[in-house]
Amino acid sequence: MTEDQLSKALNDDIAFTNLFKYISDLRDTASQFPHRADALFQYVTDHPNQFIRLFKYISDLRVTTIAGQFPQYVKTLIKTTCKDPALFDQIIKNDSGLSEIKTMISNNDELKKSSDPIITILRGAPDFQTARSFVKRQMVDAKNAKLGLFLNNKQWPLSRDTRNEILEFISGDTITKPGSR
Repeated sequence: MTEDQLSKALNDDIAFTNLFKYISDLRDTASQFPHRADALFQYVTDHPNQFIRLFKYISDLRVTTIAGQFPQYVKTLIKTTCKDPALFDQIIKNDSGLSEIKTMISNNDELKKSSDPIITILRGAPDFQTARSFVKRQMVDAKNAKLGLFLNNKQWPLSRDTRNEILEFISGDTITKPGSR
């Protein structure tokens, strides 16, 4: 199946449901056809609209056993949700959505013990708003860390002026250059 065929199939509700049921209903699908399960899951996590539909499919049908059937996917599922504030709001939405995520985490041995900051937040947050504010702060910290690596990259060093221009653009502040007022 080409990516184009997969895309068309996933845009059709019946085909989408059948494809996902094919993976989730057969408990041994992951071991019988690992390349198919992985390819479908990878495609879905790379396309936010399909990802939302996958997550809805899991939570609407209460297919939280996916955590037991495909433990390797659950971390990706949750981490993808928490990379994008809009995705987080659309998928988790409220306290019951957070409860659903907690169920997925508690059904997964690796995630129950994980020290990953986002998993820890979701596991311990008392309500949706608390989880949302902590996860958003984590997203900002992660973006700042990436920006720091980019600005201070030793392999491709930036001139001081270029670095300052980038920082000015991002922050909206004017950085005083040495020797100017």
